[in-house]
Amino acid sequence: MAAYKYSYGKWDFMFKNPAEVAGRVCQTLAESETGLTPESLLDASRDEDAPLHDEFEWDDTVAAEKYRREQARQIIRFLIIERVDMEEIKTHKDRSFVYTGEKSSGYVPLKEALNNEKWRTNLLKAAYADMNTFVAKYHRLEELSEVIKDMRQVLSEKDAG
Repeated sequence: MAAYKYSYGKWDFMFKNPAEVAGRVCQTLAESETGLTPESLLDASRDEDAPLHDEFEWDDTVAAEKYRREQARQIIRFLIIERVDMEEIKTHKDRSFVYTGEKSSGYVPLKEALNNEKWRTNLLKAAYADMNTFVAKYHRLEELSEVIKDMRQVLSEKDAG
């Protein structure tokens, strides 16, 4: 039987329960007939005595507002802008808005973030974090070995510099 260690990484502050508790619940569901899905995790947490019950908002009014905010975040995060350069007849696709890393500024157009040193630094930190997540998640896929190798190189250069 394998032993597992769980963590939330840098997102630990977002959760009420330790990652070990969530990991055990998720592992149990993953090994069950239902499997691990958002729905099965929610269902397993409905009982007030369930280990992860307190991770969820059970007041429907509050939960509905939080859900709508998350939907708004998704619109902002996933909106893509296409700029057509008429001189070169090329289309450039970018995410329209990116998070500045500062709650007071929220999301700004990508071009604006790239022109602000602090926001650009925050965006780069987020990119490195995304690379680490990508490498950890997909490092066993042979088809991505070259991409993983390149990402590891970039990350090691960042750590060395």
